Amino acid sequence: MSILSELRSTLRGLLRAPGFTATTLALLTLGLGAAAVGATLLDRLLLHPLPAAQVDGLVYVESVSSQDPGSLAIGLCPPDALLYREQAHAFSSAGLFLYPEQGILTQDGGDLPVPLQRASWDLLATLGVRPLQGRAFLKEEDRPGGEPVALLGEALWKRTFAGDPSIVGRTIRMDDTPVRVVGVLPSLRSSLFPTLDDGLLRPLALPDAEAQRRAGGHVRMVARLAPGRTLQEAGVELTRLEETLPLPPWFKKGMALPRLRPLREVLVAHGRATGLLIQGITLLILLIACANVANLMLVRGLRRSRETALRLALGAGRGTLIGSFLLEGAILASGGALLALALQPALIHMLLALLPSLVPQLKGLAPGWATLGVLAVLASLATLGAAGLAAWRLTRHAALAGLSSDRSSPRQGPGTRALVALEVALAVSLLFFAILSIRSLRLLQSQHPGFETQGRVRVVLKAEKGAPPLEAERLLAQVRQFPGVQSASSGGWLPWEQDSGVNNFEVPRAAGEPSKGESVCEWVSGDHFRTLGIPLRQGRDFRAGDSEDVVIIDDTLARAHFPEGNAVGGRILSQVGRMQPLEVIGVAGAVRPQTQEGRSAPRLYFHAIPGSRSSLSLWVWGGGSTQALMDRLRKDLPPNLPGWRIAKLDAFDALAQTQTATLRGTILLLMGFTQVALLLAGFGLYSVLAYLAASRRKEWAIRRAVGAEARHVVLEVLRQAIAPVGVGLGLGLMLAFAGRRVLEDLLLKLQPQDPASLLLTLAGLALMATLASLAPALQALRVQPAEALRSE
Repeated sequence: MSILSELRSTLRGLLRAPGFTATTLALLTLGLGAAAVGATLLDRLLLHPLPAAQVDGLVYVESVSSQDPGSLAIGLCPPDALLYREQAHAFSSAGLFLYPEQGILTQDGGDLPVPLQRASWDLLATLGVRPLQGRAFLKEEDRPGGEPVALLGEALWKRTFAGDPSIVGRTIRMDDTPVRVVGVLPSLRSSLFPTLDDGLLRPLALPDAEAQRRAGGHVRMVARLAPGRTLQEAGVELTRLEETLPLPPWFKKGMALPRLRPLREVLVAHGRATGLLIQGITLLILLIACANVANLMLVRGLRRSRETALRLALGAGRGTLIGSFLLEGAILASGGALLALALQPALIHMLLALLPSLVPQLKGLAPGWATLGVLAVLASLATLGAAGLAAWRLTRHAALAGLSSDRSSPRQGPGTRALVALEVALAVSLLFFAILSIRSLRLLQSQHPGFETQGRVRVVLKAEKGAPPLEAERLLAQVRQFPGVQSASSGGWLPWEQDSGVNNFEVPRAAGEPSKGESVCEWVSGDHFRTLGIPLRQGRDFRAGDSEDVVIIDDTLARAHFPEGNAVGGRILSQVGRMQPLEVIGVAGAVRPQTQEGRSAPRLYFHAIPGSRSSLSLWVWGGGSTQALMDRLRKDLPPNLPGWRIAKLDAFDALAQTQTATLRGTILLLMGFTQVALLLAGFGLYSVLAYLAASRRKEWAIRRAVGAEARHVVLEVLRQAIAPVGVGLGLGLMLAFAGRRVLEDLLLKLQPQDPASLLLTLAGLALMATLASLAPALQALRVQPAEALRSE
């Protein structure tokens, strides 16, 4: 028989078995499609987290406490960042940038709030990123008094300016200042620049006073190692540069030291656990799909035993029959791969629509065609292997033995039982994880963060060049008189921020060594705790006459370092202010970060003494609509701010939702993958049992004809599933517990050994196995003895 004739014969055979063909194609398509999407996500989150030419040569420079190098890291103060950039020979280039803020773009007579980020002129060259249109900043533009220029984010360019390339060179109005557009940035889709794609990049242009200020840690730095230099050599050089600074000894003792990390490690830090879990789940999905297909091929081979025996008896060669099985497997594998290929864009679009919280990391995500090709090859090899195994099992017996055998009803062989057990094992482990994910998400949503968000607004004010000093207390008094305002305060980071002011402290003891630790330091005005809904556990709030020698601590610090139970009146020495003694006047409730990492430092709250500053944060609590409060602040604040502008205006509840969005999206993403895997496993188990039950039609007919009761038939079908399901249950539980260390990073305080989750897993498995077995059993009951015997 020619190859073309064999192909036509194989296709006709597949068309005569539409249930088998459709089921196999659906399993391959779903398995390959889900696995390819997961592999594409893995590539974006871990392998290519930044579209730079040579990410591996980049390092991220931060600072840590000199007394505790393992402490929480913060950014750099401006003098240190400039020193490292200009004098470190271990770097071939270095770029600086600040945290995002909000600006106002005036377009077509209307004001549009857009994200705004500032960066040094050499940042893009350091990253290896080239503008889509135009050019990067020039060195002379990155200085005080330089020409006001900007780079547009790609999304903002396309949305607001319709992707017009002539925007380069035009002047736009940003924060009431004419700004010339010099280029358009590509989508950086990185945690370093979470909002830049929808906003603008402006030159850093640090004023002289800001460049010399050693307070704070708000400057971020990325550098590229010079050829032949290592990370360790660069760290040693930066430490030596710090030692040459003409600073007082008491300041040097407590100052922060530089710490260098590979930029890739920083970019993937939040997605490492997620990426590894996605990798594991996608591999399991592909394994389940291949196990399903292998089971179906083996069962189909059993149903074709009489056909195979007849062809052997008529003189067909064993190699020819094996080739026909392999050709059938190749056709099915190719069809599944083509369908998965066609569905990839739709699956990616659906993923981005359902999980906006994982953006910007997923912005611009495109189907991974190469990855899909590799997976399709693996699935094809598995399908061909299953087809070859089925053909080998069928053709190893003599033709007459197959024809004369009165066992026309096939039984489960050891290979089929093993594959069913494998499917159940994978399904158990994934079901266990899915239940843990749901319980973890509920735990996250039920935990109180220690502060209130409803009706709260944050306002960040920035001073323009030559602006007069802002009297914070006077401004707060005016804001408190606005209609609907319950309370207002100044100062303070977002409750979950802790990378901008971590310092050491000591609590003196009457006898023995002092108790030491590190804390997040905040400068706040009176009414701050009432405004944010943070309870005062002990003592009092700040008053107008309080000096710099008083402090409020949170109850986490109080429990750890004041075991006598009453911290009010105690003394604490902070690195802020020359380690001078501070009197504790109050204990505030602790705030929780609600992040995947979950690590948080205690907090020290200092009294914000009025003085000259270039920026100011306000917190405002209104009793009514948050949007109405924001509209009122936009209208009523500017007349009280000569020379100042509103840099940010955010609803606190929206900020809090953003804080937990990535974790929620990650859990939902993993739950989605586990549900696909469970669907595959349940569908595969059902299809195998259904095929086996259908293959025993004659047996069921004879049993019913001789008087067998219906319950005996049902029990016999269910019995077929008990042994492999039981083995799979044991293997699956072992797999679930073996992977518990990987899950701990994602599941907050909920332990993977949680008994309730284990019970739910067992119940879910029992339900899935029962439903998969019961449907074929009910089908067996509908077999009419006369009809079945006549068909034989």
